[in-house]
Amino acid sequence: MSFACIPSQDSPFIKVFDYYYGGLTFMGLNDINYQCEDTAFANFYLALKEAAIQYGKIEVTDLEAHWADVFGRELSEGVKDYFKLGEDKINNIGKRENYDLEKVGGMKVLCDTYLLKQFKVQKLGGSTDDLDAEIYAKDEPD
Repeated sequence: MSFACIPSQDSPFIKVFDYYYGGLTFMGLNDINYQCEDTAFANFYLALKEAAIQYGKIEVTDLEAHWADVFGRELSEGVKDYFKLGEDKINNIGKRENYDLEKVGGMKVLCDTYLLKQFKVQKLGGSTDDLDAEIYAKDEPD
């Protein structure tokens, strides 16, 4: 997904991809003897957090109250739980048993969705609001 969008080493966006590739790496390393779901989850969470800051959706690093602004709509409790797990992990209070591959995959999907949305906006121009209107219009029946 993101290999075509890799920024140069001196770009402020490189941190997003460092975290994203870290998540992919730990997903690939994960097995019964080396369980690192929590680390993979944290990397995808940090990639999403950094992307939200770099793409200008928010100006704060404490995103808990701002995730709805980042995604442009109210979030479900399940999605909010993912963000709480992310904050718990990066604050070293998350317990390993709270993270599994399903949660890692869910956080990766959230991260991918946000990044793809930003790439489409940059490539096609316009704003994410225009893109939101286009996406949500497709959800409505004719």
